[in-house]
Amino acid sequence: MPCHHTPMIRWAAAAGACLVSLDSTMNIAFPAIAAAFAVEPERVRWVIIAYVLVYALTALAGGALADRVGHGRVFRAGLALSVVAFVMGALAPTFGWLLAARVVQGLGGGCVYGTAPGLVTLGVPAAARGRALGFLGAAMGLGFSAGPVIAGVLVDAFGWPA
Repeated sequence: MPCHHTPMIRWAAAAGACLVSLDSTMNIAFPAIAAAFAVEPERVRWVIIAYVLVYALTALAGGALADRVGHGRVFRAGLALSVVAFVMGALAPTFGWLLAARVVQGLGGGCVYGTAPGLVTLGVPAAARGRALGFLGAAMGLGFSAGPVIAGVLVDAFGWPA
């Protein structure tokens, strides 16, 4: 049954997915991260691997968990984990700490990506699902495409932790 808060659910899911998609900012910060932690550029790729591997696995588990305990709960937990991970990463005193933050961020991102489509699908009438899922996809695309531009400005102005 469609929820009475359909626009709010669609916007919340899209905003959360857009936020998590801003992860594309990390690629721009690679040279600054390598310099800050005095690690070889080849090791910096683990910043992406740690995140992508964990979120890929978590998205499946997060979706299954959401079917049992509620999509909204898992989605909110994912957003909370993402915020914690952003702070952990920005304050990382070592490269290992940064990788741990990326694992936590992967857990959060997987929960968001694993539940956002379900939130949208469950929250709108069948006739509006295509448009609502398209809106969600556009929000994710906006995050992926805006991330590198935002990162360039932030890294230039404030350094890699930004």
